[in-house]
Amino acid sequence: MNKLAVLLIAVLVLSNSLSAIAQVEKCGTMKLLQEHLDQNPALQSQMQASEANANAWADAVANKTSTIITIPTVVHVIHNLSNPDQNIPDSVIFSQIDVLNEDFRRMNADAVNTRPIFDSIAADVEVQFCLAAMDTAGNTITGINRVATTETGFEIGFGGMDDMKITASGGADAWPRDEYLNIWVCNMTFLGIPGAILGFAQFPGDDASTDGVVIQYNFVGRTLDPVQSDSSLGRTTTHEVGHWLGLRHIWADDQDFFGNATCDSSDFVDDTPNQEGQSNYDCNMNINSCSAEAPYWGTTDPPDMVENYMDYSTDDCSNMFSAGQKTRMLSFLNTDRLPLLSATACTLVGLDDVETSQRLSLYPNPCSGIFNIKQEHLRTETLLQVFNSFGQLVFEKSIKDDTSIDVSHLSLGMYFVRKMSGASYVSTRLLISQ
Repeated sequence: MNKLAVLLIAVLVLSNSLSAIAQVEKCGTMKLLQEHLDQNPALQSQMQASEANANAWADAVANKTSTIITIPTVVHVIHNLSNPDQNIPDSVIFSQIDVLNEDFRRMNADAVNTRPIFDSIAADVEVQFCLAAMDTAGNTITGINRVATTETGFEIGFGGMDDMKITASGGADAWPRDEYLNIWVCNMTFLGIPGAILGFAQFPGDDASTDGVVIQYNFVGRTLDPVQSDSSLGRTTTHEVGHWLGLRHIWADDQDFFGNATCDSSDFVDDTPNQEGQSNYDCNMNINSCSAEAPYWGTTDPPDMVENYMDYSTDDCSNMFSAGQKTRMLSFLNTDRLPLLSATACTLVGLDDVETSQRLSLYPNPCSGIFNIKQEHLRTETLLQVFNSFGQLVFEKSIKDDTSIDVSHLSLGMYFVRKMSGASYVSTRLLISQ
């Protein structure tokens, strides 16, 4: 074969690769997994053990409901000083935390769009997220870690997908995964082209030093940018956090090199119908690509669950996790990610937290908007403050005695109630629910 022919083939292959990435690489999670497996063949057995532990928990625990789990989150904004757009504002990050909490608690307004055949299994995962209030040293923080870099973009696809997670590579080192969900926001490129991948995540059981989620900076939170019209509601992060908690793509990534798929693979969840491949950034409610289903569905032949967050549907089509997906996520939270259940970085800790005179008791908790305060030893006057999950003050009042507090004007969700006395304070969580 002459040199010209070789060159033409190389150009064709590269062109096809760029075209494929531009069209279908909404998520690079499986690409990251393959990169890690290539670098560390022992990871295969490590992840199999993690899977086995999660399955054992799911089999042993009859009641899959739980108290609300709140996961402290730190957002690393890796930005190049020559491109101020990469240094996204706090408001965008706040909107992303809002989206995560709405989607994982099934408080999203578009939950009403779930089709009747799936509505009965659409789940409140009972997991929510807060921007961390403390760092590893106990210092008060905003939960947003801004890091300037000389990198104009982090290249994906050439063995360096984790570079944004490493300080020495121009990124930011991960905070301990037993205490935080790490989300890196940065500019990802393929051969210098930005936005080739919208996001990716690391599955449970993988390397602690690179654990977390990575999101392309201009696909974070809710945006009105027409360039992101298909992915403008923050559901890229919902999708990737689903992976971080153990979920696979709903079509199970079983396509061959030519894109052909079968209906006999599994995403390890019985109530998500089999489907041949991902939705192509659309919302085709008429597609039923597989008739061979898990025993869960019996003689029913459900359509593809295109409204599931783990498909590649458009953001305005995605609106649910299933009950089976909830069980799978909780199974990893109670095994591989168990330390997160006792993580305290969402809670503000006062100077004399252990003093009996300063203990703070709220009831009922959860409440529907009105709660009572019980102070074991009253002081002349204390200041009561309520913070939302972003650490923003949303209510305060001076109190002297046991009293009732009306916060029914606040949205449903997790809050932190702090009682100030002089220079010290104590705090506790409050859940406002229906």
